[in-house]
Formats: sequence, C-alpha cells, structure tokens
Amino acid sequence: MISTYKITDVLLHFSCTGKEVGETVMYFGCRHKSEDFIYQEELEEAEKDEVLTQLNVAFSRDQEHKVPPSHLTAVCVPQS
Repeated sequence: MISTYKITDVLLHFSCTGKEVGETVMYFGCRHKSEDFIYQEELEEAEKDEVLTQLNVAFSRDQEHKVPPSHLTAVCVPQS
C-alpha cells in the first residue's frame, strides 16, 4: 500500500516545479470517516488546490447501506 500522504506530497512537488502531471483521481475508502479518514485535511486541501483533480471517498460503515470503495470506481469510471 502506498501512503496517501506521500502521493499528494509527490503530486504537490511536481505541481510546484511546473511539471505537467495530468488529471489525478484518487479513491479512498475506510470504515468510518470520523475514525479512519486520517489524511482528510491533506486530501481535501490537495483537491482544493487542484493537486488532485478529483477525490472520491467511501465510508462503508457510516450509513445503513454499506458502500465499499470498489463501488465508487464502478460509478465514477465511464464504461467503454
């Protein structure tokens, strides 16, 4: 597993040095937002600063109907 924080760190580095990165879409999932979303501030800031093009999150136990992260990719990625 690659550290989420390190990914945003690398993207920010490229962005600050003027290197073209292209669109960056991140999927992040965990059980509970309040307990497990440990890089929430950093990821939301990266999306706000356009270091991440899009941040998709799923919290599988925070609602009645479980939403695993794998379901996000089926919804967000266009089918060919």
